[in-house]
Amino acid sequence: MPSILFLITFISLLVSANENIVYKDNNFTNDGYRSKIYRSPTPTQTSFAKVVDSQDILKLKKESENLVIVNVDPLDMDGSTFIQAKPHDGIVNSIWLPNVGYGQIDEMTTRYLVKNLNLAMNNNSNTIFLFYCKIDCWMSWNAARRASSLGFKNILWYKNGIETWKFHKLETEFLHPKTF
Repeated sequence: MPSILFLITFISLLVSANENIVYKDNNFTNDGYRSKIYRSPTPTQTSFAKVVDSQDILKLKKESENLVIVNVDPLDMDGSTFIQAKPHDGIVNSIWLPNVGYGQIDEMTTRYLVKNLNLAMNNNSNTIFLFYCKIDCWMSWNAARRASSLGFKNILWYKNGIETWKFHKLETEFLHPKTF
């Protein structure tokens, strides 16, 4: 009987400490950002962002004028210029901030993220930021976590990504990255 109690306690601790365990994985930086194997199963919840689904986003798009939708899919660069070789689908009215979801970003990329989030906020402290990329992509998780750590509030994370959005036949448009 004690072994069953131990097993139940252990599983409970494992589930409640899911994010802390993930941070210790060698796929993460010392400060807790995913830095390898970005396309893999992601957590179902976070401490820094509310996880939303497609229906939540549709409701927010109708009800909130303060919603800023941020696509963080990566993109190759030449110096400080993004190289967009093909069209890139995103949720309608998204801003595309490539490369801000990598596990480690330099100071220039951090300034790029902060500048564009501040511009999108337009001095409105009630702004809601929704981060997404692809399904099971840690880059949107990283970007949402980073925005929260930089002091931005009202962070949402669409972990199901653009593929799920398209699967539901929801409206998309071609995005162009915000310039550096």
